[in-house]
Amino acid sequence: MTSQNSDGPNSAADDNPDKIDDRSAMAQAMDKVSQITAASLSLVVPTLIGYGLDRWLETGVVMTIVGFILGALAGSWQLYKLVQRLE
Repeated sequence: MTSQNSDGPNSAADDNPDKIDDRSAMAQAMDKVSQITAASLSLVVPTLIGYGLDRWLETGVVMTIVGFILGALAGSWQLYKLVQRLE
């Protein structure tokens, strides 16, 4: 029994640059939109969590800054992976 990704055998999630993506243009566009959304949320969510922790722990803006930095790193990594797939 072989294991395949739930998106199909030629999905972009396979991370194999030699494979041809035979999905429709709409499916490919939705894949890119979801990756960009994930990168954006990777920045926003940790920042908001840090803000909530700052309010709860009364620590000023320390946790917000830490959340922003962690989110920026995660978002940058997501964008890096997206650019690598586009090449």
